[in-house]
Order: sequence, then C-alpha cells, then structure tokens
Amino acid sequence: TAVNASLVIASGTTVSAQSIPIINDAVAEGDETFSAEIGNPGPAAVIGATNTVTITITGNDIEFSATIASLTYALNTPVAVTLPAATGGSAPLSYALAGHPTGLSFDYNSHVLSGIATQSGLFALTYTATDSANPPDTASLSFTLTVESTEIKLRLRIFLEGPLQ
Repeated sequence: TAVNASLVIASGTTVSAQSIPIINDAVAEGDETFSAEIGNPGPAAVIGATNTVTITITGNDIEFSATIASLTYALNTPVAVTLPAATGGSAPLSYALAGHPTGLSFDYNSHVLSGIATQSGLFALTYTATDSANPPDTASLSFTLTVESTEIKLRLRIFLEGPLQ
C-alpha cells in the first residue's frame, strides 16, 4: 500500500523521523524494498547530493524449502521419518503433525515421525510450523502416508475321498 507523508524538519534540527506502517500479511515472500525521497526544501534549507534512499524490509515469513514425498510402509513395521525444518518467522518455531495413523507419534523437537503403524490405510497428513509472533505466522506441508496391510488371505479347498465318519 502506497503511503504519502510529509516530514517537517524544524529549523536547527538535522534529524527527524517518519513512521511508516508495515502490515504483516500471510503471504510468504522475500525481502521488500521501497524508496524515500527528500524534496521541496524551505527557503533556508539545502538538500545535499543524496536526496533518495532505498529502505529494505527483511522478510519474516515462515516457509519450508523442501517438500515431503508420499510415504509407504507395511503394517506393523517400524517407521522413522525426519521432517524438514522451516525457516524464517519469529523464533522459536513450534511444529505439529496431524492425521497420522495409530501407533505413530510425532516428536515436535526433533521433527521425527516414528513408531509402528498398527492401522492400515491411506492417511492425509498436515505438517505445520508456527512462529512466536503476535499474531503468529504459519506454514504447512501436506503429504500422504500409505500403510499397507501385510495380511494374506488364503482360500482352502479340502477334497475328501470316501464317506465322512
């Protein structure tokens, strides 16, 4: 959003400040820049050679630099997956994982999903990082986990010769 503001520098003063509001939106983006120009000096004022300055606002958004591929494991076998850390935001970051099957747990300090999956099926998982800003900024990754049943069903046919006794 463009801001036009006038800054009045009193006679005999060499420094003055102008507040410019910064809106912390939910869009992940890099650093942002804008320019400020000093112009229209009064009759007794002189502007030096530098009358324009570029200001950079360092990005503070959380983002994941990696994605998580779909995972497949067999039922009742060990699972150990380290999920990627997020970058940016206001430290410390907290992590959560939703949607994992019975038997698996998530350690939010080490970012590891581990255990023995005791429930088969296709699971949609959401991995979220949240910073400590007010209001907090979040980033999420979604991925699937398939736990395949190892059960083998056999159909038996028994043929008997002669009468049953």
